[in-house]
Amino acid sequence: MKTLFAAAALAALSASPLAAQYNAATMPLAGEFIRSYLLENPEVVVEALQAYEQNRKTDQLNEMTAAVGAAHAELFNDPDSPVIGNAEGDVTVVEFADYRCGHCRNTNAALRSVLAADPGVKVIIKEWPILGAASQTAARYALAVNALHGAEAYHQVHDALYDAAGQFDIAWFRDHADGQGYDFDELSLAMDSAEVTAELAQTMRLAERIGITGTPFLVVGDEVVPGALGAEDFTTLIAQARQD
Repeated sequence: MKTLFAAAALAALSASPLAAQYNAATMPLAGEFIRSYLLENPEVVVEALQAYEQNRKTDQLNEMTAAVGAAHAELFNDPDSPVIGNAEGDVTVVEFADYRCGHCRNTNAALRSVLAADPGVKVIIKEWPILGAASQTAARYALAVNALHGAEAYHQVHDALYDAAGQFDIAWFRDHADGQGYDFDELSLAMDSAEVTAELAQTMRLAERIGITGTPFLVVGDEVVPGALGAEDFTTLIAQARQD
């Protein structure tokens, strides 16, 4: 109400016959009126800033949603992007993620729960290692496992990397490979292959085009979510996607 009062008062002042008489001497009076009002009612400034921030976020989300629509084929149909869950699922989730990102780790825990309860969900992972060299190595290792050993092996290492909570180094990767019966030397070559490098570069370009600024970034059906989700949030959005 106070915000509306201030706006109405200023509008009335501007529309009055006195407005035509404003000059360098009288204009400061209006400024002093506004200043006094805001000092007496500082919550008006907070409300204005909150409204500005909300409008900015809405505009940003609308721009991202439009960019996701324009990049639909690259997001949903890239044969080199790893898939977990049901490859023929009726609802698709796309996730841009980094194995050293705590919010991504929480999102993956939620997705584990969702996939265990819902056999109709397909999850496409866009490996986007933006948190340093260790993230790059982890993403390359996961993509190499996917290329050489398939989707189930990828899903296993995907979860294992999150379970490691960012505590992985070259010894971790060698131990993991040995434990799974993989040839680590073969995986090392695949990690540095042109195919893996191209997949990471494509994901980076795609993230830039969409305007993604951090991980995780999710698309659930047609819904764009720049941030983490819990299991209940996923369930709600998946149900919504099935109705659309």
